Amino acid sequence: MHVVFHDRGGRYAGPSYVPLDTLRQLSDVLMINCPLTDETRDLVGAAELARMKPDAVIVNTGRGGVVNEAALIEAMLAGRLGGAALDVLVDEPVQPDNPILQLIEQDIFILTPHVAWSSNDAMQRLIDQSVGNIAEFVALSDGAQRLGVLK
Repeated sequence: MHVVFHDRGGRYAGPSYVPLDTLRQLSDVLMINCPLTDETRDLVGAAELARMKPDAVIVNTGRGGVVNEAALIEAMLAGRLGGAALDVLVDEPVQPDNPILQLIEQDIFILTPHVAWSSNDAMQRLIDQSVGNIAEFVALSDGAQRLGVLK
């Protein structure tokens, strides 16, 4: 596999870095690992799917809403996409009437219950961040109490 990437923040560069539109057009597998923001909502919609290879596969472990689910469903049912694997959806947990479930019987579709975060490393990072946030809060609260800001 030849790996290329795009970094929205512009922190990374090098020979494997490509503009986002180029990334979508080149990719056999498009892996999405970004948060949902105003900038990333529908980052992959109907127009972007139309420019992708017809046998490309999309893997979204970032956030629901980054991939426009209606456009994904349409592209998959029309045979314009090789497959999709989703760990995230706009509406979680998935309900029985969710339109994405039209794809569930297709061999080219995988839906997992938003568990990408549950690796040992990811859970340790969450714990470390939580402990850090609590320590920072306590330190700020203690300092604020000494200054008379908090009672």
